[in-house]
Amino acid sequence: MSSSLKLVAGILSADQKSAIASELAENLQNPQNAAALGELIGEVDELTLEKIIPQIKAYCLDVLCSGDTEKIEIAIRFANYAGEARTAILEKVFLLLKASLEGIYVLNTTKLANLEESLEKEELLHLMTFLSSFYVSVDLLQSKLADQVDLVFLLFLGHVDDEISRECSKVVRWRVRTLVDRAFTDVEFAKYLWSTIFDLLKPLGTKQHAHNSFILWLRVLSAKNGRLGEDEYFQKSIVSQNFYWETLQSGLAGASHEIRKFCLSILQLSIKLINHSFKTELFQWDTNDVEDALEEWSVYTTLYEIVGIDTSLHQTQGAENEILDLFTPQSRIHSSWGFCLLCTGFQSSMDSVRKFSTQLLLSIKSENLFLFKYGLPFLKETFLPYMLQSSHFTVRKKGPFTNELACQYGEKVADFLANLFNSLTSQEEFESVSSSVLEVLVGVRETFDAVKIYTAWGIVRGLEGKNALKYGIHDQMLAKLFDNFSEGDLFRRTLQTLVLKMILCLKLENINDFSVLLTKFVNYNGTKIVVENVQLIVAYLKASRCSLVELLEHLNSSGVNTGNCVLLYLALEMQFTQLDFENTLKSADDETLLAMTEYGVSSDKFRCLENRLGAIVQSSLQGNESLTTYKALSSIPIATLPLPESLTIKDIWALIITDFQSEDFGVLELAVNKLKFVNKVSSSSKDHLKVADIEDLQSKMFLGSDALRSRNDFYKLKEDGFSQLHIQLQRIVERAPQETPASQIVSLLDLGTTNSTTLHAIVSIIFKLVDEGVCDEESLTTAIFGLCETWEELCNERLKLSDKDLHWAVIDLLLHPTVMRKARSEEFINDAIYAFTQSILESSFGRRGLIPRLIKGLSNFQVLDPQAFEEIKFIPDILVQTVCHRQVSSHAFKMEIVIGTLYDEKIAPSESNIYKELYGPEEILGKIWLFAILNSIKTESFALSVINAILNEEDTYRMVNITKQTDGAEEYVRCQLAKAILSVIDRVSVEKVTSSVFEQFNYFIENDPSPLVRIYFEWIIALQLARSHDLAEVYFEKVANSLESHEVKPTVVTIYERILYLMILSLDEKQEVEYLTRLLTIIIPAASTNKAITRHFSMSLATSVHEEIGRKNLPLDQNLIALVENMYKSAVASSAFGQYRSGDALLWDIINDLDLVSISGGLLLRLSDREVEFFTSEQFNRYLTEEQKALLNHPVGEDRVELWVSKIKADQQEKRDLQEASGTASMPLQTKSHAWSTVMDVDGSDGNDVKRSDLIVVASLVTKAPNLGGICRLCDVLGAGLMTVFDMKMTKNATFKNVAVTADFWMPMKEVLPWNIRDYLREKKVEGYTLIGLEQTDKSVVLNGDLQFPKKSLILLGREKEGIPGELLAELDLCVEIKQVGVVRSMNIQTATAVICHAYSLQHC
Repeated sequence: MSSSLKLVAGILSADQKSAIASELAENLQNPQNAAALGELIGEVDELTLEKIIPQIKAYCLDVLCSGDTEKIEIAIRFANYAGEARTAILEKVFLLLKASLEGIYVLNTTKLANLEESLEKEELLHLMTFLSSFYVSVDLLQSKLADQVDLVFLLFLGHVDDEISRECSKVVRWRVRTLVDRAFTDVEFAKYLWSTIFDLLKPLGTKQHAHNSFILWLRVLSAKNGRLGEDEYFQKSIVSQNFYWETLQSGLAGASHEIRKFCLSILQLSIKLINHSFKTELFQWDTNDVEDALEEWSVYTTLYEIVGIDTSLHQTQGAENEILDLFTPQSRIHSSWGFCLLCTGFQSSMDSVRKFSTQLLLSIKSENLFLFKYGLPFLKETFLPYMLQSSHFTVRKKGPFTNELACQYGEKVADFLANLFNSLTSQEEFESVSSSVLEVLVGVRETFDAVKIYTAWGIVRGLEGKNALKYGIHDQMLAKLFDNFSEGDLFRRTLQTLVLKMILCLKLENINDFSVLLTKFVNYNGTKIVVENVQLIVAYLKASRCSLVELLEHLNSSGVNTGNCVLLYLALEMQFTQLDFENTLKSADDETLLAMTEYGVSSDKFRCLENRLGAIVQSSLQGNESLTTYKALSSIPIATLPLPESLTIKDIWALIITDFQSEDFGVLELAVNKLKFVNKVSSSSKDHLKVADIEDLQSKMFLGSDALRSRNDFYKLKEDGFSQLHIQLQRIVERAPQETPASQIVSLLDLGTTNSTTLHAIVSIIFKLVDEGVCDEESLTTAIFGLCETWEELCNERLKLSDKDLHWAVIDLLLHPTVMRKARSEEFINDAIYAFTQSILESSFGRRGLIPRLIKGLSNFQVLDPQAFEEIKFIPDILVQTVCHRQVSSHAFKMEIVIGTLYDEKIAPSESNIYKELYGPEEILGKIWLFAILNSIKTESFALSVINAILNEEDTYRMVNITKQTDGAEEYVRCQLAKAILSVIDRVSVEKVTSSVFEQFNYFIENDPSPLVRIYFEWIIALQLARSHDLAEVYFEKVANSLESHEVKPTVVTIYERILYLMILSLDEKQEVEYLTRLLTIIIPAASTNKAITRHFSMSLATSVHEEIGRKNLPLDQNLIALVENMYKSAVASSAFGQYRSGDALLWDIINDLDLVSISGGLLLRLSDREVEFFTSEQFNRYLTEEQKALLNHPVGEDRVELWVSKIKADQQEKRDLQEASGTASMPLQTKSHAWSTVMDVDGSDGNDVKRSDLIVVASLVTKAPNLGGICRLCDVLGAGLMTVFDMKMTKNATFKNVAVTADFWMPMKEVLPWNIRDYLREKKVEGYTLIGLEQTDKSVVLNGDLQFPKKSLILLGREKEGIPGELLAELDLCVEIKQVGVVRSMNIQTATAVICHAYSLQHC
């Protein structure tokens, strides 16, 4: 009541008050009357109150959905003094709520009838606003009507409109105590309350419904008046039921950060409330073991907090052992809770946490993996989908000391799956786990092939021999894997072989099921994989007790046809008898018999098969068979066909000539397939065709086909026909290459075709003519130019992987010794072959097999005719281009090598080299053979040609004009070219080197930014100095001058010193003493220079000289020896000793180390820990032939792994790890919010009741999301009153939210655009704020203990780099700077803000 009204009411009599109240009640529509009556209502007697009740009730009911806060306040005052008004309000609310239930789909509303008109959304929200105030202010104890309203109102937690649902949850908070009391005394209501909580989590519900559910759940458990610890219904029917813990796990494993926090509090409250022993699938409790169980659960909640809520990688890493302990049978906590915990790690926004969680999962002991049977939903929906992401399957070297590639992650995944299956014991476990894993595998069947292969390999290893899969369940999943989504035959064959092996893990109960599934497999993948693995299949059938008799019975009962051909084949492999076979084949048609031969079944093995197939072949030779038969015969290996001894093809050839002149498409198609058949059997014919026959057929083919030109498939048929014609010509030439002049044969060739089959036949014909020496010069020239033009066309259309045999054949032909010798003598042939080899390089960036074939061809010719090889003009250029050629380095490209090795060693049923079979030699062999070529060059002129190709005037390879000094690709090229120069430099005389290229070498050591490149040129120059001591004088002078003038970069000085010392080490004793004495007169003074690099290197070199003197007992001047000894002792005693590499670690033997291993990269491994390309001695020795080795100028050499920097560092790290492991105790678990002892207060704080200071942090100039997120977090932590940002959308940024860690929910923020900052500062100045800038200026005040911040302080932050703009500095009262004493004169904006805000908070918070 207002003070004035109180004074008036105090002097009025009761009658006067009643009169005034009655008069006011007559017109409550007047706001002043209503307000006055609201003030006076408490002073009115009961009789008057009873009279004015109708008006009060009407007013209250009218206010319910108004949303007018003043009227609501008055109505609540009426309700507090008038019980009838309270009742009327509750009755009306009850009816209105029931009338508005149509928006509720999640909860059951069928028992509630609609009696009134439904409220609109706005009215419903206003009603909830009223109820929120009503429940807070009005005493409703023992109100049955309020209880009825509760029943209906709880349903609105599941309203389809999230805003209504959310507002309902806010209102329910005021009824929680009443709800909890009622549930304790009323079991039916308790059932209703808990069913409401769990029904809100039904699949049809929204995120808001789930949010409401967990909030209500937590409110009920944490209610201060709650008695759930003694509530029998809660104890027996809720907390002891599996669905309770299952639902809780679902929330803990969910993606919502806030719901996880709710659930963690629910978990610890639920556990503390349990008062009896029980056991469910996911949870058990023993009242006799409460203390230890609570301790374990306390640890669990802490672990969950650091992984799933306040995620911290280093804390998670520190808790590794505690987390892994959850996955042991000894743990009191069911393992599903451990999987639930890991699930949050897998969903972390931090990639490092996701990867570490994966590492943890893969670290679970193999004997404990059976526990995954309790975590299958997590395995299927979270773990495997993340683990099988393509990006994880990377290819790297197996280690720092090998070139062998591996996908170690894929191997770990396969090991995990294999161990998982091997840990299972029951059929039920096998079925459920297999279903989960296979379902994921089927889901990723269109992803990266390596993912599928490693997954399938793990499954096969785990299930092999167990017959654990089941028809009717798993066979349907396996059938989905038959689809060929693989990129390339290597991946396809590997994966499908594994799929076949998975078929053999099915428990065989019905032979028909097996037959149908295997036939489907053959239909998708052909017969090859089945034939390769037939012994495994037969062993499986025998192990499954499937006898030959059973197979025969099934075949005879179902009829032998193409649908069960595979079963017939398996029966043959199970030692069919002649009689059994004849009886079974009686009902088989010709198509089935022909299909049998596709499995490689030889006809001579069974007489009846031989007879019937023989009849088919004989009929085919007479031209009497159908198109289907000829097609089948064309695809069958000739070795399986029973060909007649007196085979003749004249009859069918005559028919072919006639058919090819037909106007009918079907006849022409039959003619083409007849020709294919003839091509297959002609080599066994007694009557051989002649070139004249080919000429005759060629002149008559498709003569009557003009009317067919409109058909789309006609030109494909025509191409096939001419392809088969060329193949027959190939057969003739191969049989009798000298029978017909080459010119006549070449004139028949369609050199302009790009049809791969035709072209392959043409190349084979020409190769045979050339190889036999019967190809005349003119014909060869015609063929070479024709093929080169066709090749260019093929390259323009992109080379096809499926035509690799053609590509290899062309390379073999154009690099044939005869062609190469022709290139030596004829410039236009040289140019044509050069263009061809260049196109090979251009096409090989992402294609396999081309470079190895090219380089092997060149190497073979070099071995065959070294002199001619070095006289061919194009070879130096192509060698140089190949040296620096780099193929695609993607993991997908490298993966085929890894999978090929996996197939050969682990999957293939017999000895295999699948990569070589499909792609030829590995790409690495091309580089190995290339180094062999370069190191086998004999003549000075050719060696100079190689060097000049590298150092050409155009600077093609950017040896001088480097585009980007830090570019790894450019560095690789220069490094490779330096290796090439080193390989040939000793073939060139010193005089030639000095006069032509030496200055360029010197330029490279002084200017190349790469230390790796410089090493090679240091080596090259040192070799020249060793050969010509006059050159050494130049470098002695360079060193002396540079130390005197200090104008040369210290790095270059050290290079000069090293070159001289490398040269000296290669000399005989007398010369070594002479030149070493001279060098020491330079090194000793240099060791005291003020140039740190020169000083340290000179001191390091002195230690090496000390070792050299001692090792060789060199007779140097004793004074020099004494000086070196003192320098050595000084260096050893220095605190910096060991920080700089010294002695032999920086040096090498320029003569004895000149071998293939060191040149190719081995030396770099001894001088640097960078990852570089290198080849081992084992690789050179394995891949180089004896002929290649015999031609080498330099030996292969040794690896000397013990000197590799990476090896030395690895050994040192291993020692440190052992020391740390022995001296480090387990890291204590850290927790910031005390998960076990603290319950999340869902109602007590929304961030608005935090006592905040008046500090305003203006961060509108900060634009980077991580910085803004960090500033938001620290402002909240330090209690700042307000933070400004340049765009409120930034607060929704994922990175911002990740760094802010929910502070964005609580920290008050306001958008102030950068161009509005000045106006904002002036506005705050008017409000009494002191404006402070965080900036270094000439007038800045140092932040220290003397600086006092005004309570109303505004701190302006500058831009990340530029700081605060000048125009804003002018608006500030003062600037504050943070004292800095380090070398770096700047501080990260987050850190600086933390320092100044903390200083403020110390004074005012």
